[in-house]
Amino acid sequence: MKIRVNGVEKTLEISTVENLGNVISGLRLPPTQLITAIRLNDRPLEADWLQKQDRIYVMNEDEMDIDAEDAAVIGNRAFQATREQLGKLIGDLEQTAQGFRLDDETTANARLVQSIENMQAFFTVIQESFVLMGRDFNTTTIGDTKGQDYIKTFSGKLSELIDVQQSKDWVLLADMIEYELVPVLKKVEKIYG
Repeated sequence: MKIRVNGVEKTLEISTVENLGNVISGLRLPPTQLITAIRLNDRPLEADWLQKQDRIYVMNEDEMDIDAEDAAVIGNRAFQATREQLGKLIGDLEQTAQGFRLDDETTANARLVQSIENMQAFFTVIQESFVLMGRDFNTTTIGDTKGQDYIKTFSGKLSELIDVQQSKDWVLLADMIEYELVPVLKKVEKIYG
């Protein structure tokens, strides 16, 4: 089977028909490399190819192009993308606080729910990018706190916020967002140093 990994041609002998998972393991890519895209006979495989790799079959006469990249490079790119996301999160929270102050609690509540979901995704991406870069998020200093302790503090602030939201004290909620949650979130800027 003719295979090109990042444009470099490799030959791999397979039986008449083989599943993609076996073909990829037969390539023996360096453990630091992650496959970012696969094209089989000039057709890109769907994004969920990894989950389906044991049900995708190839033949010896097929041609495959594989794009692979170092995990640390992918992690660094994802980590740098979170920097821009952080500014958006802070801006959304500030607008949410303003909405509560302007008696627009319906819109502000919807924005708060979306902001909380976005913050959870943000921290997930940061932690996963650290794994890819070979760094330990838990021991990274954020402000004057280690990463694992920062997450606990931040989660505690979110829990307090939700309690206040349930009591419908919109002014207190706006104050908490602006004067407690946003400053804690801004401390994350220091990890981009």
